[in-house]
Amino acid sequence: MHTIKNPLLSMPSAWSLNQALHKASEETIPLISAFQAAQGREQLPKTPVFRMAKQVYPHVWRIPLFRRQWCSMIVEELQGMTRQDPRAPIVLRDEVPELAERIFFLSQSVLQSVLFSLIQRECKHVVSAHITQSVPGAPEAWRHQGSAEMVVSVPLNAGYEGGGVAFHQHGSLKSLPAGHALIWPAFPHSYRFEPVSSGRRWMLHIWLTDRV
Repeated sequence: MHTIKNPLLSMPSAWSLNQALHKASEETIPLISAFQAAQGREQLPKTPVFRMAKQVYPHVWRIPLFRRQWCSMIVEELQGMTRQDPRAPIVLRDEVPELAERIFFLSQSVLQSVLFSLIQRECKHVVSAHITQSVPGAPEAWRHQGSAEMVVSVPLNAGYEGGGVAFHQHGSLKSLPAGHALIWPAFPHSYRFEPVSSGRRWMLHIWLTDRV
């Protein structure tokens, strides 16, 4: 188990978030509350968060989520970890619980305003939060994440080539800038992350559900 050395990474505050998104989320929450209070009698307007998101494929969106400085700190912290298999995903709940708590705080706050703005649903329960690192190699097999309802994937660094994500029947997307999230429903999408051609890619993956 890794104890975080940089206290900024475990602080339950909004400093790690993209500040424009944080402001949009604060403006969006009252709109969501009013929509829920109306119990279906009114439509949810296009919220400030919705206007920040860009739909890249049907039911697949990108949105700036984290500050690049926070992402860089995450990578620097995890590079100092000692692990038996450095290629295996870092499951935050088991290996870096302080960071897992930070992701839980995020899932209960700004991510809910993002998801509700996009799909009018809440997915507050974290099925898994893990970090992967990829080096040049063969592409992954197609996968379908059946245990979650929403998938959030965020590149944490730059300095590599390749490493996009492909969606079956839609095509491939180039890798996003560090801190920008790609969000999609686990069903019906099959996807795979493409290999990097040079460098090392670090990515945070958050799987969410509304089921306890």
